[in-house]
Amino acid sequence: MKKKSGLLNKKVWLFGMSLLSAMVLGNTAEAGERMTLLTSFGIIQDITENVAGDRADVKVIVPVGSDPHAYNLTPANMIDMEKSDLIIINGLSFEGYLERYLSQEKYRQKIVVVSDGIEKQAFKEEHEKHHHDADHDHADHDHDADHDHDVDHDHDADHDHHGHHHHHHHGGTDPHAWQNPLNGVIYAENIAKALCIRDEANCSYYRDNAAKYAASLTALDKKYKDIFEKIPKENRVLVTTHDAFGYLARHYDLRILSPFGLSTGSEPSARRIAELKDIISRGVVKAVFMEKNGNNAILDQLAGDKKISNVELYADTLAPGGECSTYLGIMNYNLKAITDAVIQDK
Repeated sequence: MKKKSGLLNKKVWLFGMSLLSAMVLGNTAEAGERMTLLTSFGIIQDITENVAGDRADVKVIVPVGSDPHAYNLTPANMIDMEKSDLIIINGLSFEGYLERYLSQEKYRQKIVVVSDGIEKQAFKEEHEKHHHDADHDHADHDHDADHDHDVDHDHDADHDHHGHHHHHHHGGTDPHAWQNPLNGVIYAENIAKALCIRDEANCSYYRDNAAKYAASLTALDKKYKDIFEKIPKENRVLVTTHDAFGYLARHYDLRILSPFGLSTGSEPSARRIAELKDIISRGVVKAVFMEKNGNNAILDQLAGDKKISNVELYADTLAPGGECSTYLGIMNYNLKAITDAVIQDK
């Protein structure tokens, strides 16, 4: 009888240990559960990965190679939005494909807007600045600046008819704030703040990562600030597809001339093309800058006519691999490409 009782007690003990082990393992898994962060497009994904490090799984809505301006959500995207702990976006009306969901409570409480706190720029303001500066090269710019602004406004209002930018509703505010690397610092800091709220135990880890990343961006900025300061202002002229580079231009005191203006979906006027050809013929412009995945046919023509350099820049997408598969990489690539082009001795 004692033997049977001892066997029963042993079974109870084994069962109890198994139950305790299951409870401990369950609690450990829960305590060590990684956050799932959903980012809107590649540049935001890369910055987030640098801040979150190995403490979170970072996903992206718009895959590399797709146009963020013309993207439509997929069923898989909707599932990711439901399951994610945070949805990290640029803001400034850049993510047109998310607009209808941002006001819904179940998504609104997850949203992190990384551009909060930056000094915003208006598209109109940048157009007027660049056209005004260009007056030094061409006497008719006053009239054409007004004309182009009206044309761009009309096309932008009707841009749903253009496939390339049918989600490009920015309300007059330029959303491409990441083109100033010091705004990238603000992005990283905002991500760190959001992660600290969500995961207080790892806050110092996120803040340290953000600080290290910010130091890299600040060093990059200083390097090219010093280079641009040695370039005569009259040579700091960019002809590019559209004003995705307004923040970069203002930060480094550059002038942007564009046949398209606000949207690459619009058609440039014949007058505008003739004007740009005239400016290029004066030797002020050293290169035309193509946007990766952009509408570059007109710029190809402008570059071909005068045999000037044809340079590609990254506006709002990353490369699938190599240096330009990161935000820091594309900023270094863009700034080096621009400085190399404008200081060449033609």
